[in-house]
Amino acid sequence: MKKSFALIAVASMVLVAGCGNKEDKMVGTWQAHITIPTAAASSPLAQTAIQQITDVMKKTKLEVRKDHTYTINDSMKPEDGSWALDGDKFTLTPKNSDKKSSAAGGAGKDHEFTVSGDSKTITANLPQTPMSQGGSFTFTKDGS
Repeated sequence: MKKSFALIAVASMVLVAGCGNKEDKMVGTWQAHITIPTAAASSPLAQTAIQQITDVMKKTKLEVRKDHTYTINDSMKPEDGSWALDGDKFTLTPKNSDKKSSAAGGAGKDHEFTVSGDSKTITANLPQTPMSQGGSFTFTKDGS
């Protein structure tokens, strides 16, 4: 009985430690990147717009803190909020629902990303709409 209890206790500690490790990997500074399909750049105007967006992304950083808060700093408008990790789903929730962040794409909405297996990138697919050809929005951990 004592062996069973000890084995369960050790297994529980390993599981808890494993969960913490993945969250710990999220903490730090992340650099934004955007990928837009080549077909979207079919005109000079579209190419210019894509270049401008790409330039903004080069200046955009996501700071993820251990206390489950974050800040996205871009050249337009910074955004603060809280974050959560559920398996490979990483969610950023803006503090103020009236804030708009050009970096993560929306007015006060949760921003949902998928975490890569090595926890070095988080990616959100951009929807394909009449005004957009889709693509992806990725943060890569600095130093990765």
